[in-house]
Amino acid sequence: MAQAHNTASSLKLTEERTFTAHLQGRKITGLEVASEWEGLTKFLHPASGQHMIVLMAESRIVTGSVSLMQSLGHDDQQHWVTVPERVLPSGLRVPSFQYAKYPCSKGAGGKIVLSPSEKPWVNIKFAAAVDACTAAGYQLARESQELAIRLDVCEQDINWAGGKVGQGKVFQGLHKGTVSSAQTADFVSSDTEERSWHQLSNGERVYGLAGNVYTWVHDDIQGNESGLIASAFAKDSASIATAPYPSKQKGMGYIPESGTNWSGYALVRGGCWDVGDYAGVFRLYYVWPDSDYDSVGFRCTTPISL
Repeated sequence: MAQAHNTASSLKLTEERTFTAHLQGRKITGLEVASEWEGLTKFLHPASGQHMIVLMAESRIVTGSVSLMQSLGHDDQQHWVTVPERVLPSGLRVPSFQYAKYPCSKGAGGKIVLSPSEKPWVNIKFAAAVDACTAAGYQLARESQELAIRLDVCEQDINWAGGKVGQGKVFQGLHKGTVSSAQTADFVSSDTEERSWHQLSNGERVYGLAGNVYTWVHDDIQGNESGLIASAFAKDSASIATAPYPSKQKGMGYIPESGTNWSGYALVRGGCWDVGDYAGVFRLYYVWPDSDYDSVGFRCTTPISL
């Protein structure tokens, strides 16, 4: 009788790795790496055939399938700039984040709209601005984030009227009284010194950092849990020590002195359309949080959490 042979094949095990993308409280599971090239990684979602391409160093989506982007709430990215991670002169590390290109506008039902052609949402109290940001899945801009983006701006030749860092002034936006109210981001002043945009080190542009309208800021440096100022400015506080030039010089705008105590108030930054050299990229002031003015709006941010 012929001897029976074991014809069973040897078991082969392969390791499979998938990723889950998290963004703005949403997630997509089952993503696989399809290819990699010079810091860019293409992730494929085999179940749907959709994809996204991520700049890994910044955890930032560059492009992708429309429906996949919508599922992650990423379909409005043209309204955001990515601010690179940096360490402030004080030693404070500020992680990379996304910053709305323009102050928020008011849409139907009191919802945030991000648009270069809509006027800023003003006459809004501090807590209401916080709530509007939260309802949209964002957060009110943090003081540490404001310092990071403004310092980045000051380091770029293109943002200086003289064409080189330190020459002339950093553009101060609408500040000379050429208008009598807050304007849209795409408004162009008749005065060329009132240019409204600034460019970041990564080439992205942001509008309204200086002049036009103040914006509420959540103070995460000397503030309390609610983001309101809770102590006087220490001499080495990043809030007053980050600007590369003194108060009201080189387009910085007004910066308070150490020891100034605005406890109980809320920070605002930027300046409005008619405050002259008090406006600037590092302009820092205070407003009672329960007040609402036609010169104070707000801006939202979102952490990069992929």
